[in-house]
Amino acid sequence: ILLTIVVLIFAFILFYSLFKIWELIKNEDEKFVKSFVYPAKTEIEAIKIVINTKWKEILEHLESENSTNWVMAIIESDKVLDELLLDRGYHGAGVGERLKIIPVGVLKNLDNAWEAHKIRNKIAHEPGFVLNHRDARKAINYYESVFRELGYID
Repeated sequence: ILLTIVVLIFAFILFYSLFKIWELIKNEDEKFVKSFVYPAKTEIEAIKIVINTKWKEILEHLESENSTNWVMAIIESDKVLDELLLDRGYHGAGVGERLKIIPVGVLKNLDNAWEAHKIRNKIAHEPGFVLNHRDARKAINYYESVFRELGYID
């Protein structure tokens, strides 16, 4: 009798565990199917939300009276460009390398991306470079044209 009770308890535990494992597998399969069937739309929307949030911060930095904030706006914009190029599958040592491998005609505003990146490089690599508000605005406008073309900002 005792052995029968123990076997029944173990059988119950076994079937209960198998049922729970089956539920977990079923839920994971549903999650996988959703992520596999709709990845692009969900992924792009998630990236757009992040980029738009960063873009608002960049514009706030640009509207500041402080030139340090203008520099920060350009550097942040270049980071966003870097992320977007990686997201599009362009790999290289940095933004410049990634821009070089974009085929002609694929990105209408490729020249704008280069001009903006050149301004960023002057900030990063030329000691004593003084950024004025007009050049900061010009660089941000270049970045904006690229981001809009890629469909990441509204």
